Amino acid sequence: GTILFIHCMEEKTFMPSTIELRPEEISTNASTVDIARLYSLQQQYKSRVANTSVVERIKKLKRLKRIFIEHRTELQESMYKDYNKPAPEVDLAEIFVVLNELNYTIRKLKTWTSKHRVGTPWFMMGSSSYVHYEAKGHVLVISPWNFPIHLTLMPLIHSYAAGNVTMIKPSEYTPYTCAVVKKIIESVFESYEAVMVEGNVSVSTQLLSLKFNHIFFTGSPKVGKIVMKAAAEQLASVTLELGGKSPLIIDASANMNLAIQFTAVSKFINAGQYCISPDYIYVHESIKDVFIAKLVDEIKYRYGADDPTRIQGNYSRIVNQMHTQRVATYIEDAIQKGAKLIYGGDLERSKDYIGPTLFTDVTDDMTICTDEIFGPIVYIKTFNDIQEVIDSVNKGEKPLSLYVFTNTLSVKQRLRHEVSAGGMSFNAIAIHYYNYNLPFGGMNNSGIGKSHGFHSFQEFSNAKAVLYQWFKWPAISLMFPPFTKKTKTMIDLLIKLMS
Repeated sequence: GTILFIHCMEEKTFMPSTIELRPEEISTNASTVDIARLYSLQQQYKSRVANTSVVERIKKLKRLKRIFIEHRTELQESMYKDYNKPAPEVDLAEIFVVLNELNYTIRKLKTWTSKHRVGTPWFMMGSSSYVHYEAKGHVLVISPWNFPIHLTLMPLIHSYAAGNVTMIKPSEYTPYTCAVVKKIIESVFESYEAVMVEGNVSVSTQLLSLKFNHIFFTGSPKVGKIVMKAAAEQLASVTLELGGKSPLIIDASANMNLAIQFTAVSKFINAGQYCISPDYIYVHESIKDVFIAKLVDEIKYRYGADDPTRIQGNYSRIVNQMHTQRVATYIEDAIQKGAKLIYGGDLERSKDYIGPTLFTDVTDDMTICTDEIFGPIVYIKTFNDIQEVIDSVNKGEKPLSLYVFTNTLSVKQRLRHEVSAGGMSFNAIAIHYYNYNLPFGGMNNSGIGKSHGFHSFQEFSNAKAVLYQWFKWPAISLMFPPFTKKTKTMIDLLIKLMS
């Protein structure tokens, strides 16, 4: 994982042809009539798709893999057009992630869709029990702009693998990329199996008024609450992949070089625009000055020594003017309220560029301390006793991820047991996301439900309990009414055995 992160920043910058239109100028809205037609079509076919064989599904997923690989260059170009994302970063954070999940799903789908045998209590002798995963039916996926390829295709992969029909609403902020993803989907799936519906918030509102069996949403907690309210009206289940403020903790025993590498790369890749990016860093007081000095050097090495170099190099832009203004306001607010700017803070609004930015001496009334930053800003605090950190993190909302660099066993154990988070990594940042065996997701404000691998398959499936009574005279029948003396004796014996 570390090698992949480091390698991606050492590749040459991908520079496609001149962009003629800004992304926001080409966004379009699907019509109300088209949405109703496509929804109705998928409703008609959801039972048919649910009954497709695992062989059919695997065949289609293999076709998706082939066509997806064929569009690799086009996806790189589209992401550069949307917000100057360098090609190696697209490969690492988008292409690789999709292929990783696709390969695993193709390999494991027969196992996932087979009988999952479970134990049967002794007093039910003569019967067998198992769990059968069946399709939930009609799924709505609402995907974000920060990773518009894999956060659109991965939910579709697992939704289809579970036997669902899927309607997808991508972000309107990355229309070039969405156009390519839409082309891929249309090359593999029939409209009644999976379809992309583009548009702004009005389209999302219309979709949320329809009756779906499951909604998979990736985005902010604020919008997640709106999605959950809409789902509640239909009693639809939800998977909410949200965000929040993920902390990074570096104690005095940490491998400094490893912590510096991961921090520089993982915080500023995609210009910090992703949900498991660390928002703030707790550094042990004894290593603070050394950590900051080395972190600044590492940022310069990974992304370029100055702003002009980064603008021309391997450093992503902020997605649009609205978000550029949002992040710029965080910087201005922190400075006005007395935070110490120790590196960066530079921006070029016309290019949606904001450089890596480090603050110290922050206070709780600053917006960078209250809001999820979702940008290339990180603030640094210090501690002497790990209990200070535990108390501080636990006072806030439960983070989506928590990162710790330490070589002290007692610190690992305390943080694992005493701090609640959606996920936790020791001596690494963000790469737990690559492991399809681990459930990914938050708690409460940082999310509901889990994804990746079998965990995603479960989210899109109904775990149906199945019991097969194969013995002609089940033991339980000895306690059926009428409640004679003999029946009561058997019941008394059962209770006695349980007592």
